Amino acid sequence: MAASLFISLEKEIEGVASVEPLSGRPLARAQARLDAIAKRLRVRPLADFITPETDDDEWSELDEFFDAIFGLRTVRALIRHVGSNPRSVMRSVDVMRDLKSLEGILKLAEKQGVRFCLGLEI
Repeated sequence: MAASLFISLEKEIEGVASVEPLSGRPLARAQARLDAIAKRLRVRPLADFITPETDDDEWSELDEFFDAIFGLRTVRALIRHVGSNPRSVMRSVDVMRDLKSLEGILKLAEKQGVRFCLGLEI
């Protein structure tokens, strides 16, 4: 089974259904490379937003949520970089699709004042 990166929101937001679904597999595969790129670009790496996996019952109590603007800064920097340097990550088209989906969700979250975290499903 392939790993997948997913987004968790502090509460439901309107408009998420209009955003292209986040696969998460390309991001999980490219995460180490994307994190290295993010550090070079002086933005927080995706790993900083990942909350450790817990039992579902404990999930909402233990999540560490982040303001969406911080995620947007990272995702937008990665979109610009990968868009200009598609060979910087493998399967860049798939990675870009996931980054743009993540950006869409984070834009909605930021407009509605909803915080987020990322999770890694293995």
